[in-house]
Amino acid sequence: MELVLSPRILFLDEPTTGLDSSTARSVMECLHQLSRTG
Repeated sequence: MELVLSPRILFLDEPTTGLDSSTARSVMECLHQLSRTG
């Protein structure tokens, strides 16, 4: 997942719906990393 800009707020509507557990975990880890680094 890559963002072109650095938005202050990122709205996601059920970002892991329909994903298998491994991919859902990867998405959540990516989102946690984004929140830590800003």
